[in-house]
Amino acid sequence: MIFTIKEIKDMINDTIHLILFNDLNLFEIDSHERTISQNFAAYLKSKFPEWEIDCEYNRDMEEIKKLEKDGKEVKIYPDIIVHQRVTKQNLLIIEIKKSPPYSLPDKEVKDDIERLKKMTTIEKYRYQYGIFILFFVKENSGKKPIIKYYQNGKKI
Repeated sequence: MIFTIKEIKDMINDTIHLILFNDLNLFEIDSHERTISQNFAAYLKSKFPEWEIDCEYNRDMEEIKKLEKDGKEVKIYPDIIVHQRVTKQNLLIIEIKKSPPYSLPDKEVKDDIERLKKMTTIEKYRYQYGIFILFFVKENSGKKPIIKYYQNGKKI
């Protein structure tokens, strides 16, 4: 099934609304990124009932997902993916960060964005869309997160 970018944006925005409305305390107490990702994935499932949604899923068929970084192959563990396991049907790859401690020019953020560009370009993986979400925590909890979308290695 092919989704338009408008459909994807609507579903992501609905999911953000759900997690901020129902689980704001996760952001107020500065919960770990993995906790936020897991809860976000749980809400996302209702938007994609025919797809599998996995956190930290490192498999590509029977192999481990790897990308080249600084001239070496490194294993990757995307925060969230929406896909059909053991197929080449890869819809979304999502990377999540919190602010603080991270902000847009940080190295870790740049690494996540570079990974999204590669995962939407490399034929072996070819996710239809890559999504970066920067959630705000502590005193900025509830503030609208920064969202960036990627397709074919480019920001859209």
